[in-house]
Amino acid sequence: MKDDLFVFKPCKTKAAFQANFENIKFDLEKVKKILEKENYKIELSLNDLIIAKKGYMLNVFKNGKILIKEIKEESVAKKTIKEIYKKIK
Repeated sequence: MKDDLFVFKPCKTKAAFQANFENIKFDLEKVKKILEKENYKIELSLNDLIIAKKGYMLNVFKNGKILIKEIKEESVAKKTIKEIYKKIK
C-alpha cells in the first residue's frame, strides 16, 4: 500500500486517529471474520460500522474510513492502521 492511497489525520477531538481510504468500500462481514481471527473483541457490528477492541479501540466503516482510539503516538497509529488495512482490504 502506498501512503498516497489514504488521508491520515488526528480526528477533530484529538482522541483518535483517522484514515480515509479513497475508492474503497469495506465488506464488513469479511472484516468482522478477519478481526475475530486476529483476536479482536467485536464490540458492535452494524451494516456500516464495526467497533472492535484489542488493546485499543478500532472503528471500521463501510465507506473506507478507519478510526483508531487509545493510541497516543501518531506513528504507532499509522503503522497499526496500515497493518489492519493490509489484512482487511
